[in-house]
Amino acid sequence: MVQVEPFKLQALLFDIDNTFIPTGKFTIEARGHAFDALIDSMKRYGMSVNRRDITKKFNKIVKELGSNSTRHFDTLLERMKTPEERRAKLIAGAVISYHNSKQSLRPYPEVPNTLITLKKQGYKIYAVSEGDGIKQWEKLIRCGLDMLIDDAFMTGRDSHGVILEKNEPFYGRILASLKLKGEETVLVGDRAKKDSGT
Repeated sequence: MVQVEPFKLQALLFDIDNTFIPTGKFTIEARGHAFDALIDSMKRYGMSVNRRDITKKFNKIVKELGSNSTRHFDTLLERMKTPEERRAKLIAGAVISYHNSKQSLRPYPEVPNTLITLKKQGYKIYAVSEGDGIKQWEKLIRCGLDMLIDDAFMTGRDSHGVILEKNEPFYGRILASLKLKGEETVLVGDRAKKDSGT
């Protein structure tokens, strides 16, 4: 009888958004602060604005352009027919308010200790994410998680600037880079189908 040597688990791949960090909750709060700043500025210009309408238009734009687009506020103000000479200041105020909210970004409470424990047990820890490398590393660094992982892999953007999705080739490249087999890794995420790239 032939005995098959079981594979030993070597590495754990963790999704970043809503697995390491409650990004969804943070995004809602940060956008709320940005809307407040935008609406206040628009009112100072004597413009008539309705928060509910602005939110509805903004959410439609995010759905159209994708959550990683840098043109959400630009597009919103264009569609609201805001005078062009006022747009730069309005956008800058909203963006500053959004980025100031990043000071409150924290990982889920159990994440740091879990990663420390796994590292002590000898596992390699990697973050994987659909998204722009700079933005995703910023989240990891702000939350102090960059020191608790071995590395991170991001899908990046295509030649048109569109965020690429997780898929089998993406994971294949990670495994090749780490010189590991699929059986030697486990993927942890918040959405099984999307995170696994199937």
